[in-house]
Amino acid sequence: ARLKASGYETITASDGEEGLAKINKEKPDLVLLDINIPKISGPELCKIVKKDQTIKHIPIIILSASNLTEIKQSSLEAGADACINKLFEPAELLSLIRKLAPE
Repeated sequence: ARLKASGYETITASDGEEGLAKINKEKPDLVLLDINIPKISGPELCKIVKKDQTIKHIPIIILSASNLTEIKQSSLEAGADACINKLFEPAELLSLIRKLAPE
């Protein structure tokens, strides 16, 4: 809702398989992934996207409820462009989105 209110078009998926299909079809400007999504985890989906020549350029932000350094490190090793705690300030996420996918 916050992204839509800020002028962004959003597409949602209920699990990693659906997310991958939508990424391949829609070619979004940026992907927000939860670290713990069903069927394909956020980091695993990130690895799949970053290995695909047609979509690897899409920036990926992984969201995690945990603030553990190791989760952030594993997300970045999977190819994520950023990892942010779900308890973020909305302005922090919007700033990160603008940095990774400028209009």
